[in-house]
Amino acid sequence: MAHSHLTCHALFSYLQYLVCIIGGLLLLCASVILSCIDQYKGQSNFGRSGGFLCPFVPWLPILCIVINIYLLINLGLGTWLRVSVWLLAGILIYIFYGYAHSKAAKVEKAYMRIGSPTHGGTT
Repeated sequence: MAHSHLTCHALFSYLQYLVCIIGGLLLLCASVILSCIDQYKGQSNFGRSGGFLCPFVPWLPILCIVINIYLLINLGLGTWLRVSVWLLAGILIYIFYGYAHSKAAKVEKAYMRIGSPTHGGTT
């Protein structure tokens, strides 16, 4: 019975290495292919030059989305809790500090000051 468990463990370990090797080779091939694409000849829909071409549209973006969803599903509860806490902290910093000290807020305050009827402006 112990021999069967050891064999299953060795098989699982072998499959993990095989998947990592195949994934690494696919990543290497994708990097070589993407580095060979002439990025400067890409034309956007707006007539500007200097865009880039995305190969294998829509299959490559769909594959990337599926892989990322798989990775997100396999994250542990502790990771999700930490991410949630940091996201909440970032949102609170943005709301209470970032926007209040941004150029957009200064422009809005200036507009409100100039355009308000109490200061003689027109609305």
